[in-house]
Amino acid sequence: MAITSLRELELEYQMGKLSEEDYSELRGQYRRRAIALLKAADAGAEGIDSDIEAEVQRLRRALAGNGSIAPKSGAVCMYCERPVGSKDKYCPNCGKPLAVATSPQIVKANPKSDISEQLSTGSRSGVSTRAKVWLAGGASLAVVFMVGVGSLYYISRGAQKEQQPIGQVIAQDYHAIAVDPNSPSVLYLAHGDGVHVSNDGGRSWNPLPDLKGDIISVLLDTPRDGAMIAIGRDGFVKRESTNSSWTAMEGNLPVNDVRVVTRHPDNSAVLYAYLVGNGLYLSQDGGANWTLLSDKPLTADVTGITVMPGVIDLIYLSASGGGVMASGDGGRTWESANGFVNGALPTNNLTSISGDPGSGDVFTSAARNFKGALYVGSARGVFKSTDGGSSWLRLPLESDAAALTVGPPGSQQLYVVNRSGQIFYSRDGGVTWGGKE
Repeated sequence: MAITSLRELELEYQMGKLSEEDYSELRGQYRRRAIALLKAADAGAEGIDSDIEAEVQRLRRALAGNGSIAPKSGAVCMYCERPVGSKDKYCPNCGKPLAVATSPQIVKANPKSDISEQLSTGSRSGVSTRAKVWLAGGASLAVVFMVGVGSLYYISRGAQKEQQPIGQVIAQDYHAIAVDPNSPSVLYLAHGDGVHVSNDGGRSWNPLPDLKGDIISVLLDTPRDGAMIAIGRDGFVKRESTNSSWTAMEGNLPVNDVRVVTRHPDNSAVLYAYLVGNGLYLSQDGGANWTLLSDKPLTADVTGITVMPGVIDLIYLSASGGGVMASGDGGRTWESANGFVNGALPTNNLTSISGDPGSGDVFTSAARNFKGALYVGSARGVFKSTDGGSSWLRLPLESDAAALTVGPPGSQQLYVVNRSGQIFYSRDGGVTWGGKE
């Protein structure tokens, strides 16, 4: 039934009955329905798996030919799969209209388009050639997506039983966790009492004795081992190596309440900082000089910031009460990136955000291209998006998330600290959380 629904949706989309946005919304609904069906029919999972696998194999064989989906044998109705005549306009069995589904054209977005276009989901003006942006064989894509959802569900359901923290830090107000890019087994946790460091991938932790106070974030310098910037509510301090002392950083940032800071993933000299009551600032010289990007404060409750590099860099902010906001013009204008319909985030109260530009995920639509994966933390768990915030999927971690971060780009490593200070680790992009190597 779910497969039939996906077929009907694809057919109506290709016949021009659905706009790009409506198609995306309905597809999101069927995505959630597929998960619900899998859960409800858990006892009969073998039958579901075999049906889906048989359909996928048929579609793959068809696509191996000329890239279009052919009927199983002869001419059949796409809805009920009963034989139909070559001149029939309606199925003699179910009465539904017949049409030949063609492969949609792949259209890549213009990377220089305005952010309002990049973050939109398409026009409601009907379907055009440009609007047909899904990969060739859209029906097969829908069925394969069901297989992917099913696989994730069964894998993660079993993985929930094996979830366990790999370590714990007892402190106050866990603000941020960071991985040393030069030594991925070295982690830093910024909190209300200072900073803790782990040299074994998060299993054991010790405080940095010479760094006290409420530290909201730490930045690790890629070219130099041990070089680090620590950001407190009152300002920035830095050290040049592991054995050097901390010194205050001078700069023109109007420090009154620094909330979040991040580095550009491709340029360690480029920093972004959000200040309560001021807005978003940019430094291109490692923090010595700052320029205001936003004309007015976005929100007083910004909790995280990450940058996804590209022809046009995308800046993402998480907020407590505002969800995810995205900007593609350097922070001057912002759009919601909380997803929509059944792909929407179930909560706008977010604690953190992190991005992995090297995850290998690629999303292409008429509105934009997006490479990588986004992760957000909340009291309701961790959520992941691979389409730039158009849709979100809850990861199977059975814990809240006070802060999170990804490991080196492409490593699929993900670290989460919850409100009790427990450290959770995933090495497969959030599918399993057993903490095993």
